[in-house]
Amino acid sequence: MKKSSDISPVGFHKPGCNCCHNSPSDSVNELTRRQFVSLAGAGAIGTVAFSGITWSSLLAEKPFGDYKAIRKPLVVKPILTYEVPTRRNQTSWRNWGGIQTEKDAWAEMERINGELKILNDKADFPVSLLPVSGVRNNKEIGNLSDLQNADMFIIYAAGGGMNMFDTLSKMGKNVVFFCRHRSGPVYLWYEIISPRYLRQHTDRLAVQGINENDVVIDSQDEILWRLRALAGLKNTVGSKILTIGGSGAWAQPLEKVMKVVKEKYKLDIQDVSYDELGSLIEAAKNDKETISGAKIRAGEYLNIPGTKLETKREFVENCFVLEEVFIRLMEKFGCRSITVNNCMGTIMPLAESTACLTLSLLNDAGYLHSVNLILLLFLRASSLEILRASRYFLMTRPILTIKPLPWHTAQLPEGWTGRSLNRPDCLPTLNRITAQHQKWKC
Repeated sequence: MKKSSDISPVGFHKPGCNCCHNSPSDSVNELTRRQFVSLAGAGAIGTVAFSGITWSSLLAEKPFGDYKAIRKPLVVKPILTYEVPTRRNQTSWRNWGGIQTEKDAWAEMERINGELKILNDKADFPVSLLPVSGVRNNKEIGNLSDLQNADMFIIYAAGGGMNMFDTLSKMGKNVVFFCRHRSGPVYLWYEIISPRYLRQHTDRLAVQGINENDVVIDSQDEILWRLRALAGLKNTVGSKILTIGGSGAWAQPLEKVMKVVKEKYKLDIQDVSYDELGSLIEAAKNDKETISGAKIRAGEYLNIPGTKLETKREFVENCFVLEEVFIRLMEKFGCRSITVNNCMGTIMPLAESTACLTLSLLNDAGYLHSVNLILLLFLRASSLEILRASRYFLMTRPILTIKPLPWHTAQLPEGWTGRSLNRPDCLPTLNRITAQHQKWKC
């Protein structure tokens, strides 16, 4: 968990902030391309800058319809901890709980398998479930051959000593504890996991890296969102990200942001300048096949029930051209994430449209993006992917729309009035976001 001194809170959007190209203060925390590459060369971040990219070379890669955003699956190892007590005369001989025999344990593992199958079917992210194993002591943990293959453990803490928890937590894997109360045979650790393990017989949390948030009682949905979060984390740390026009640091000092990028998230940054992007967009617009495909996809999009076009159709078609340019660039350099610096003022003269619809299309295709590359903002976007970890759309004003909000009307192309697209798959919903912005009075 980051300390408050590492990253200070990002404030609400206000006029004059760095997210608009014409901001009076837009040079305060930005990296020019020259500074960006220089900083990378100094070892601050892992960055590769590209030049000489042509649209014809991107087209030669493969047909546009063949591109898919691919995420690595989260590998999960479920482990049932339990004990089988032996009766002793005239003394306490067992802990309480519903798992007391080997038969109980096998029945519980069957129950866990059934629950995990349902969970796997519901997962909207890639997950790979290893076989459930039952263990009674550390020796049996040592006999498990697939522990190192896992990204994380789900410990079903039916019983047994907490020395098994220590052994598993020291393996460097993420851990989630599951305890039953009413969803099946009650677990011993449902009652005692907080005082005995988390607080170690004290009044404060005492286990490094594990707290109450890592404990689930009964709920399979609570397991699911934690797995989704860890899937997002796995696909963020050490990943590649494509930057358009270098990076900026918006609400944080540049050096502090780059330190987080390097040390915590280990991002591999691939940079494309706005000059290069402009050349690619121009070439794409002169390619008949690209324009034809963009018009077809725009038409299909506008035919979605409930969608009303209140701007020039060419602006929407230009967004689909830009979508293909971005996806081909990301795939060229092995990225699933993209971030755009000064998107509003800089993208529009190049693409003759805003990037908003394009970025929502990338979201629909399973890519992760943020505008302004504001690397800090990308990392916050990643944190939300860590929570939702499926498809995610982020802007400095997070709204899926083709209608200008009041504070950006003057920057939009002439005739761009649009209508908000209230898409049921947008998360959070457009209406809720719009209400928040009305409250913030941006």
